[in-house]
Parts: sequence; structure tokens; C-alpha cells
Amino acid sequence: LTAIGSWQDHLPYHNATFVIEVENNIYCVTKSGLFYFNKEDQTINRMSKVNGLSDTEVVKIAYQPQSKTLLIAYKNCNIDLIKDGQIVNISDIKKKSILGEKTINSIFFIDDIAYLSSPFGLVVLDVGNEEILDTYKIGEDGNFVKINDCNFDGDSLFVATSNGIYSASINEQNPSDFHNWGKHAAFESGLNTDNLIENISCFGGNIYASTSDS
Repeated sequence: LTAIGSWQDHLPYHNATFVIEVENNIYCVTKSGLFYFNKEDQTINRMSKVNGLSDTEVVKIAYQPQSKTLLIAYKNCNIDLIKDGQIVNISDIKKKSILGEKTINSIFFIDDIAYLSSPFGLVVLDVGNEEILDTYKIGEDGNFVKINDCNFDGDSLFVATSNGIYSASINEQNPSDFHNWGKHAAFESGLNTDNLIENISCFGGNIYASTSDS
């Protein structure tokens, strides 16, 4: 029962858009909200602004197992970090005035650093210190290029963009300098490097990508 004076959400939790498994919980993002299924007690638990989240319209979630941190990204680029049952809000991107499309397309972790792919660059978020460190603009002359996804092969970051695949070594170069980013040469023989690349993954020394002609 809902106590007098308190709120309860009645949002539709169907039409799933994103699912991840985190230890004993399976989290599901829907168009209207976020919920998780606990495999141990077989319960379904809703998460919303009513019970502590900082915003509405979740678009992506990701989990950092070492620090046991769940990162929640909203449609307006607001971000929540859930650590040890506490919710930490990072609203820097939401508050920042950005020309053009503003959203988060994917989240990729390297240790405590989260790389957020977006239309305005690759946002670098330090989850441990709960702060945004930088935004990499990787296009020619430092211009924006829409970034759809990101991955790592142990040496270099690879990003899927609206204009092909770019890469930069994070061990020997400074990825905040756009001069250190370039189209990945290995794709030039078998893939139109000007295609829109939607997703990218590194596995077994190989790079896999999904493309779009649009």
C-alpha cells in the first residue's frame, strides 16, 4: 500500500529498448521507465524519479563491476551513478549548452573510466571520482563527428561514427588532441570508410562493426 501523502508511479513498463545482467539482477530499460528482475527472490522492482532517480526517460545503462557502479544515462544527458545503494547525480552535460543533437548513444568502460559516445564527441567520465574529465572531438580540424559506439583492443580506442571508424592509441598518444585520431586503415580495403558505422566491438584481435548506408 502507498502511504498517505506519498507518490507511486503507474508508468507502462513494456516495449523494452535495452537489457543488461548485473550480478543477481536483470535490468530492463523501457520507453517509460527502468525496472529490474531479481533472480534470487523472483521479484520485479521499479526504478523511477519517485523512488530516487534524478530524471526520467532512461536511454542507456552500464555496469562497472570493480566498483559495483551502475551508470544510468537519460535522454537529456543527465547521468546517475548508483554505488553502495546511493545515487550520485552528474548533471554537467545536461546543463551544458550544446548545438545540435544532445544524447548518449552508448557507454563503454575501461576500469573506472566510462566513455560515453555522443553526437558531440566522446565524453570521458571518471566514475571513481564522480567527475567528467574531458570530451574528445575527433573530427578533422577538431570538428564534431557523431559517435555511435566505442570499444578498446588493449592499446587503442575505436569509435564508430557517422563518417567511418576512427582510432587513437591511449597508451602512446593524447586522445584529447584530434590530431591523434584517424580513420582506421584496416577497413579501407573492405569497407567504405565514409559509411555510417553503428556499432563496433574488439574480440580476439579482430575489429567487428555494423554499418549503415544512411
